[in-house]
Amino acid sequence: MAKQSSVEQSAIAAGREEILVFADATYQHVIQSGAWAVAAPELGLEATGHGSGPSIDYFELLAALEAISRVLEVDHSHRPVRVHTDSDIAVRLLQSAARSEPLPVRRSFQRMRSLYDLACDFATRRRITTAKVDSSRAEHADCHLRAAKKMRETLAADPVLAWRLVTGREEARLEAIGKERRALQQRLGALEDEAVLIEARVHALYRVRPIAVAGSDHRSNSAVA
Repeated sequence: MAKQSSVEQSAIAAGREEILVFADATYQHVIQSGAWAVAAPELGLEATGHGSGPSIDYFELLAALEAISRVLEVDHSHRPVRVHTDSDIAVRLLQSAARSEPLPVRRSFQRMRSLYDLACDFATRRRITTAKVDSSRAEHADCHLRAAKKMRETLAADPVLAWRLVTGREEARLEAIGKERRALQQRLGALEDEAVLIEARVHALYRVRPIAVAGSDHRSNSAVA
């Protein structure tokens, strides 16, 4: 039998009835690129990563699965793994996988099918539970900061990716300004049309004003003269 490493021995040692893991992700939709960070404090595990993907939900689920994967690599007990994430989508999909249910029907979920299949595989090897974490919890806040740092490091090391991000942001802002301008132009046109109608109604009202009002206006004008 192969000798167990100190990490494996500490992982197998008695501890909590379940292993707590924390996961968070960040995402730049302009370049469809994200970063994630995970931690299993009891096991002394921390990891970060970066990659391409379709959405922040994709990376939130990926982060949770990375956390589970690293626990399974070193922990050979049968303790459940409890995943803490601030993503409602990750919670829902992990719960569905734990119940061996088909991927829930939603168009956006189809882009996460490969991750869902992996979640189902993990669920056959270990009981997985989930918890919606308070974003201010220290372990989660640490994951959030490390994921953001990983994204910054990735952009700093990849000038092409950084250029795409800056260019994409400028193009997105230019498009947003164009939409705002068109909306303002439409609003201005509507106000001008409304002003013309109101002016026409005011002139019409003066033409049919009561005699008493007309006489009052005449006396007022005479007094001023």
